[in-house]
This record gives sequence, structure tokens and C-alpha cells, in this order.
Amino acid sequence: MSRKKAPIAYVPLEERPEFIAALAALPDDPAELEVRAARVRQLYHDALLAGDVQALDDADLVYRACVVKLNGGANFGSAAVQDALEAKLASPAGQIPEWGQAGAFLLEVDGLRMVVKMCPDGLSNHCGAELTPVDYDQPFVSETGFTHQYLRPAAHLGRTVDQAVRAEVLEVLASRGGRIPITAEFNPKNRPVWPWLADALAGVRPDGQLAMFGDAPKDPHAKAPMSNADRQRAFRERQRKLKEEQGMQAVLLDESERQLIYQWREQRCVIGPDRQDGVVVPRLTSDRLSAELERLRSAVEELEADQKRMGAEIYALKKENALLEGERNEAYGAIKLWENRLRAAGQSTDCRPLPGEAGHVTVKPARLTPNMRWVLEGICAGKPADHGCAGRSEFGARSQTLIALRERGLLNHNDEPTEAGRALVAKCAG
Repeated sequence: MSRKKAPIAYVPLEERPEFIAALAALPDDPAELEVRAARVRQLYHDALLAGDVQALDDADLVYRACVVKLNGGANFGSAAVQDALEAKLASPAGQIPEWGQAGAFLLEVDGLRMVVKMCPDGLSNHCGAELTPVDYDQPFVSETGFTHQYLRPAAHLGRTVDQAVRAEVLEVLASRGGRIPITAEFNPKNRPVWPWLADALAGVRPDGQLAMFGDAPKDPHAKAPMSNADRQRAFRERQRKLKEEQGMQAVLLDESERQLIYQWREQRCVIGPDRQDGVVVPRLTSDRLSAELERLRSAVEELEADQKRMGAEIYALKKENALLEGERNEAYGAIKLWENRLRAAGQSTDCRPLPGEAGHVTVKPARLTPNMRWVLEGICAGKPADHGCAGRSEFGARSQTLIALRERGLLNHNDEPTEAGRALVAKCAG
């Protein structure tokens, strides 16, 4: 009788070695923790635009460590701390937020005007976008006049937030066959009010086109543009008043005249002033001035010598760097050549020990629930990660299932099946 294999034990967040190391490296001051969280969120945004998937995981880990440390070192009950931190790091009203940032902004998709409110969940790979129409008398994405669009940031590498939301809206419209009229039942009388929306709509017409050639409303308090003659006249008037009030007249100085003034100020600070009848007069004797000028010349010569030395060192470093880069490229080419030869010979290119070799470690297959197996089989079959989800609760439960599959090494950060995941599905199918 075969023994049942024990399931893989779930390791809480606080007990994971990488999380413990990240938590220990953080400062204790709450203000410094908030600054660190803001910097990590910026790194997360930059990594998404650059397509650096590993940096996304690292940023998520450090950000969660900041939230836990702000909560006193406990992960339980840290949701309120995370919400408060997201509110502090939110983008200004009406401005397009960055990845991992909360905020609301105006978006136009093929003439369809809508207000998008981003609801991130920390720096994890799932966030929400609440879509509300601007024109309730026009067809919208849904008949209720509201929709919550689920987004996976890792699926939009290289895109900004507005570009990702626009792509998701276009995909939804294509799947539903176009826009849907808002029913009278869901057309509210007390519609949401956005204080910043009036200014954002000042240059956008109801059909979604930009207002041009005088179509935009004029600001009654805006200053009228001045002609070149008016600007010159105002400049001369300011100069005349300056001369009458202060008895001064502006004089344009060239670079050599400015350098003389700077040297005079430096001589005055070094040599020291004398007082004659209550007036500070710089004491510039010829001997002291000559000595100081000689010192300045010596300093300039030393700086020039340092510049030449540093230039030579930089040249040597560039040469060494070029040599190392060439050797690295040669090594990379050699590795690719050997890999191709191994593949042609039907051999494995994996550098880890194979079965039967010394040091080989047999990985026990992960035990899956029926729901996890069904989701994994669908993803391996080419379906999206959220296939079969219809409501917000199902999307939330699906995100936890995807996290469990990633922790077991069956999905990568992009929710794509790994070799272990495909092998497990093939084994179950056989």
C-alpha cells in the first residue's frame, strides 16, 4: 500500500527568509519608512516601463516589508496601514497616476469619455480600475454606467497606466460588440462629482475630440498676450523706475568682468577689511594680492594636473571595460555554441545534476486542489489567467489561486506556466 505524500507546507510571509532580510534592512523611523516606500514604488513604476520582471518581485517584497514594519512588525491587521500609505502616495487629482499609485483621471477612448479611478493593491500583480462615464446620455462599456476592470500590471510591460487601461477598455468593447446604452434604472440623479473634472474637460468636446481653433472656453482672468513692442515698453518703464528709486542702472557684464568681481569678493574675504569712518574698505596691498594670485595660480595648475590624471584613468578604465565586455561576449557565444551542440545531440542543456548523477535532488510534485488543477490546465491550454471569472468575488478568489500556483513554482510572475507546471498537467492528463 502506497503512502500518501504530505502536501507542501505553506510558509507565512513573516517566516520567509527573504522577507525577514528585507524587514531587518529597513529603518525604524516611520517617516523614513514612508520615504523608502515611496522610492520603492517609483522603482516599481520604472521596472514596469523597462520590462524588468525580477525588479517587480523585489519591489513588491520591500514594499510589503515597509507596510508590515509600519504596522509594528505584524502582517495581521496591516490593511489599514497600507490604505493610509496609498493615500499619502496617491497622485494629484486629475493627474494620471504611475504604477502602484492611486488616483483618478480623465480618459478618452475612441470618443468615449470616462473617469478612471485606480485602486492598487500595494505593488502586487493585480489592481483594479473603476470606470465611470462622463456622459450618461451616451452608450458606455456597461449598461449600469459603472464597471470595475481587473488589471494585471505584468501583462502591460512597457505601458503607462492610461495606455494599459485604454487597451483593456478596447478589448472589453471588442468582446461585447461595441458600446452598450445605459439603462434608465442605472442612470443616477446624484451622479459622482469630481472637482477637477471641469478643468480637465475644458479642452475636450462632448464627442471626445480636443477643442481647437477657439472652441475651448476662455478664462476671463487670463492675461492678454503682449506684443513685442509692449514688452519692450514695459521693460524700459521698469528700468526707469529702478533708476529713480535706487539711483542705479543695470549694466550687462561679460564673463571676464564677472570673474574679476568674484576674485575681488574672494580677496576681500581672505585678506580682511579695515574700517575708516564707519565704512568697510577692502585692504588690498600689492604684496598680499600678489601672494594670493600666486596661490590661485598654483591651485589652478593642480586642478589641471588632476584633470589630466583623471582623464588618463578614465581612458584606462574604458579600455579595460571594453576588453572585459569582449571576453564576456566571447564566453556567451561559446556557451550558446555548446548548448546548440548539446541540443543537436539530444542532450540536456540544464547545468543542474540530472537523474542518476551525483548531487541530483528529486523535487516532489506539488499537491493541488481541484480548483488549482483546473486553473492550471486552462492556462496551459492557452486560456487567460482569469478565465471563467464573472464577478468581483471570483476575480478576488482567482488572485489567491494564482498566488498559490506561483508559490509552488507552477506559474511565473506573468502567470504563465513553467516547465514544472506543464509537466504536472501532462502527467495528470496521462
